[in-house]
Amino acid sequence: MKNKIFSLATLLSLTTVACSSDKVVQLPGSDEPGRFWALRSSFTSVVMAVNGTQMIDVVALDSRGNEMTDLTGIKFRSLDTNTVSVDDNGMMTAHQVRTSGISVVASLQVDGVTRADTMTVYVTATETPIKSIGFTTWFGTPVVGEMDLRSTLSFNVAVKDTFNNDVYGLNPSVVAEDPGIVMAGFGFAYGSRLGRTRIIASLNAYGRDFVDTLTVTVLLPTIVNLSLFSAPSDNISLATGGRVIWQNYMFPQKTVNITFDDPSNIVGGNVDAILPNGSAERQFPVPGTYAYKDTLNKTRGYVIVRDQAVYKD
Repeated sequence: MKNKIFSLATLLSLTTVACSSDKVVQLPGSDEPGRFWALRSSFTSVVMAVNGTQMIDVVALDSRGNEMTDLTGIKFRSLDTNTVSVDDNGMMTAHQVRTSGISVVASLQVDGVTRADTMTVYVTATETPIKSIGFTTWFGTPVVGEMDLRSTLSFNVAVKDTFNNDVYGLNPSVVAEDPGIVMAGFGFAYGSRLGRTRIIASLNAYGRDFVDTLTVTVLLPTIVNLSLFSAPSDNISLATGGRVIWQNYMFPQKTVNITFDDPSNIVGGNVDAILPNGSAERQFPVPGTYAYKDTLNKTRGYVIVRDQAVYKD
């Protein structure tokens, strides 16, 4: 059976479990895009359980970093077949515990040029190689579960192995406990109304369930940026003391003005003219509903200012 070269997009979703600097390819600025230059596997290291299996996916790159999808004949070799064996298709099987790790090599020869990539395999006992999942930022730091009605909260759900390394290729499911407050998907949450709820991440792997939760509080915004592509007519919710910034990107280009029914409690008062591609900012230190109109374009809207809600743990 011929070995398949997998797409780069597939491999990026399974990228390294534990990165090492020697896996970075420095590709020369060659003018030969068809020249076979490197072979890269879907991971640099992996943790397996005894009797577990793991497929090695690989991609061939030319000298410009483009994937080469028409190459076959990849060979796989384990340097310790008593611990981990690998068949001709790249399927590894773990046989005995070895936490110090062994090397498995994938290689390909094209037109007399041989390139290889090496993976380190750690084998634990029959328990799952997954230790936990947890919410982090995309940079690995703790997530601050606070957002406002007009923002998106970004997060990552990290999967950790028994050595506390990141495990890629397993995608926990993510749901909001109350989708009326927060709409959540993998990697993001969007506040839909004020309140507090939890985002729940779950994963079933190796016969075990893993769960983590993130408490998210949706607050009133303190700054609202409005990019105007049509005449302003928004109903804007704002925390007391907050600011609204109108940016005029109307097309065809028009001047915009903001005239309030009662501007007395607004820092800066009415906005006489926002020129095309210009902006204007106003602060609202007193709670209330501020009706406004754009007399140049005949539209109305409201800025609704309220004290920020306080949620107790």
